[in-house]
Amino acid sequence: MGIFIDTCHQFLLAGRIYFLWFVIYSFVGWCYESAICSQVKYHKFINRGFLQGPWVPIYGAGAVINYLLIGWIGNVPGVFLAAMFTSGVVEYLTSYAMERLFHKRWWDYTRYRYNLNGRICLYGCVIFGAANVVLLRFVHPTVIAITEAIPDQVLTGIVIFLYLLFMTDIVYTVVQMETIRVRIEHFYRQLQDRHICHRYMLGEQKEYLRICVEEKKDYYRSCVVEKKDHYRNSVNEKRDYVSSFLEEKKNYYQDRFIEIRDRCFGRLERISIRSREDFSCREIVARMKERFRFR
Repeated sequence: MGIFIDTCHQFLLAGRIYFLWFVIYSFVGWCYESAICSQVKYHKFINRGFLQGPWVPIYGAGAVINYLLIGWIGNVPGVFLAAMFTSGVVEYLTSYAMERLFHKRWWDYTRYRYNLNGRICLYGCVIFGAANVVLLRFVHPTVIAITEAIPDQVLTGIVIFLYLLFMTDIVYTVVQMETIRVRIEHFYRQLQDRHICHRYMLGEQKEYLRICVEEKKDYYRSCVVEKKDHYRNSVNEKRDYVSSFLEEKKNYYQDRFIEIRDRCFGRLERISIRSREDFSCREIVARMKERFRFR
């Protein structure tokens, strides 16, 4: 029983150190992402961390995991290659887990060459490999010396304070993101409902317009037929009227012409009789009658 208690005590003591290292390197990663990367890419300060506080947990977790897994490697090329592999695995698993949990990606390497599903890329692995060489060879020994010099009670107080602050930040961030996710889903459902309603209304209006067009088409078709019949009857009436009018005028002027002709020929006959030019005048009159006679 005493051995188990001593083991748990040693594990807790080691856990304090590891958690403090985790927080330190998370803060360093936050400074790198929010200050350096933001200034280079966006020319302004942006909190690029997942949490609200000044830390990016993936940097702290990667640094501690690399120290535990590859800290024993003695040569620089071995540390570089091993750090490339472990950092790529940690980054890929973190990206996959966060996307599954929160349905969002915090980084995307699809525009980089030699990427794997946009979660990791060769360029990032090389950068993390080189950074871990510097970290494990030069930076971390100094961090170990500083953290080991802290008294146990002070170290315990600092770790408890940072742990409570870190867990509060996690809970607050998760609750806030869940609230945002619920609002987005609610808004999306409203958009879907409106889309369905608009599609239904559009279908109703389309059917109404189709019916109106059919009714108007039938109405104008009937109007065209009616007007066509009306104008045909009107033309026929006008044609009959003009024909009867012309026939009437023809008969009238024909009768007048015959009347005037007979009157003229009668006078000519009387003149020829008086002049005793019987044969020649009568023959001329007969010929003129024959010529001006209506067939």
